[in-house]
Amino acid sequence: MRSLLITVLVYLPSAFAGDGVDRTNLAGTWEDSGSRWVIENKGDSMHFAYSENGQPAAEFQCEVGGKECEVKDNGKKAKVMLWFNGPKLVQMETRGSEVFKRRFSASTDEMEVETIPITPDGKPQVAKLKRVKTAQ
Repeated sequence: MRSLLITVLVYLPSAFAGDGVDRTNLAGTWEDSGSRWVIENKGDSMHFAYSENGQPAAEFQCEVGGKECEVKDNGKKAKVMLWFNGPKLVQMETRGSEVFKRRFSASTDEMEVETIPITPDGKPQVAKLKRVKTAQ
């Protein structure tokens, strides 16, 4: 039991730690055929703006580190938690009785968003988005 507790205490902080490079890779505007994500670093928080087919669906800012924040997603009240698990940003969202997890990972020009339904069960979906180049 003692070794389990020590293992948890040693590795738990790394589950919530995010490397600055990971945050930098995620920051930006990302699009696929129907959705657009705008992600910004805001100190200890991250700001998200999400739209579907040109219509705003969600916009919120939440601390990274597993602290719950209240948001609206497609006009419905929801609770979101954000944390880093290695290079991936994890978002856990609870909307009514629905719970799902998203994992964001990005390279210089591509971001992958994996959506995993927790309740109700369902198949995970993966979206690959391209970084939108901004005029300088």
